[in-house]
Amino acid sequence: MEAKYVQRISAGKVWVTTVQVDLALIVFLKFFNVQMLHGALGFTIHTNELTGFHKFLQTVTPFWAKRDGFIKGVWEQMFDCSFSNSVGPTKLNETCTGEESLETMPATFFEMSMTGHSYSIYNAVYALAHSLHTMYSSTASYRTKENRGRLDVEPWQLYPFLHRISFNNSAGDEIAFNDCGELEAELDITNVVTFPNNSYARVKVGKLDPHAPAGKQLTVQPDKIEWHHNLSQ
Repeated sequence: MEAKYVQRISAGKVWVTTVQVDLALIVFLKFFNVQMLHGALGFTIHTNELTGFHKFLQTVTPFWAKRDGFIKGVWEQMFDCSFSNSVGPTKLNETCTGEESLETMPATFFEMSMTGHSYSIYNAVYALAHSLHTMYSSTASYRTKENRGRLDVEPWQLYPFLHRISFNNSAGDEIAFNDCGELEAELDITNVVTFPNNSYARVKVGKLDPHAPAGKQLTVQPDKIEWHHNLSQ
């Protein structure tokens, strides 16, 4: 995008973003000045802090997951380096040691706190675990059989149990599905606050809760909102 267009779209406008923008924002910030997003309001996946998650990220290396073919590629992109056994040609001169720390990455490229997408994956894994446990513990007609060291379960067999699952995760949030088999999750409303070094922070300023009484599903704390530099309110 040419500079003249960037200036035009960022002059005193309040951006309202959807959940999907979170994944694209990292790529966006590599090429644009984050200041244009100051004051943006976004609907983001609800998240909650989980005990031990930050400490877990401090221990992550590209070697402890032997069968994870995804982490090495991400590691190379984040630290602009390549592993000696990388598949395909690479233009990077630096060699990845595996001793790099995620904690040294700017928050614009990697957040050490629990993001909405990570929180969704965490809840999904536990939802499947609860469903498998219920299925395995149910009546004889639903019992699974051992097959070469693994449970012989077809995905369609798990769906009725997943559909009815309801539990509280370790952060105290209820995980449950509605009659249509959809997760009725609340959304956080966040405000983007930028800093001179081209970094940013997301501040929770409200939420959209489908479980709240009628007329109270949407709550916003206007005193917490920082608006675009060209706007006063």
